[in-house]
Amino acid sequence: MKSILLFFIITLFTTTLFAQIDERKTDVYFANGILTESIGADNNAILLEKAIRNETYAGNITEYEKHIAKVTTAYNSTHGFLPDGIETFFQKFGWTALNDLFSVHGADLSKQVAKYRDSISSRHSVFVVAHSQGNLFTKEAYDALSPCM
Repeated sequence: MKSILLFFIITLFTTTLFAQIDERKTDVYFANGILTESIGADNNAILLEKAIRNETYAGNITEYEKHIAKVTTAYNSTHGFLPDGIETFFQKFGWTALNDLFSVHGADLSKQVAKYRDSISSRHSVFVVAHSQGNLFTKEAYDALSPCM
């Protein structure tokens, strides 16, 4: 009898502990392209959020809030036209010493991986809308996360 009661208490506790987690939530990220300052990326994320809300949920904020946890940026820094172009070229062909040339590249990638990992830890799905170089960063972040999944 005690073991049945203990099982019931543990089940009740774990059920109420995780009752607030909604696995249908999605965190949406905008991954920017070259020559995009952080304010421009933030503005694009705002436009993306408005488009998702208006197009997908026909302006129904309640439905939107049920499924979208957040819309934000997965920002990668700009260094100007030529450095961004070189960085993109090396990313495209998988040059592994990229961090020796652009130390901020590894920092940007680490921030993105950490954001995606936080979303996954929160039991949210991750949806990335990537533009230009953002596609390459998203691929690198996915590869960095793959061994963990």
